[in-house]
Amino acid sequence: MGRFRRETPPARSEGLRRLATRGRIAVLIGAVTLVMILATNLLVGVATGLGLALAYLLIVLARLDVQVVNDGDRYSVRLRGSATFMSLPKLEDTLESIPDQSEVHIHFDEVAYLDRASANHIEDWGERHPGRVVLEMGDEPRTRLFDTTRKPNNQNGNCD
Repeated sequence: MGRFRRETPPARSEGLRRLATRGRIAVLIGAVTLVMILATNLLVGVATGLGLALAYLLIVLARLDVQVVNDGDRYSVRLRGSATFMSLPKLEDTLESIPDQSEVHIHFDEVAYLDRASANHIEDWGERHPGRVVLEMGDEPRTRLFDTTRKPNNQNGNCD
């Protein structure tokens, strides 16, 4: 009988390299999860990893950078990040600080996520603002204008 020799493939670190390219936070969460699994048990380790991932997700979703540039009577509001209900107070304070009768351009080029609460707040503020409000959605020619003039609410076209 011949001798069979079993060869094991060399350990590949491609998976670790791919994981490292995703970000240091993902590597840290994975390492803490692994350590907790080995130190305690599977349930505690997985629960710890899920908790850390959820905490990181909440931090990312709460991050919104709002920049306001004043060019005379025109204001440019640039939003960057995630516009969620968690960042709504910051967005509200910024929009309310813009003076009345000014033209406001709100840029959504760098918004990663816009939830319903933030979209409704921006739309409501745009309808209340006595100046002109333009929502710019990047390179697309579609812009939405809020007209604050009174609209007729009956069949005859009268405002009353």
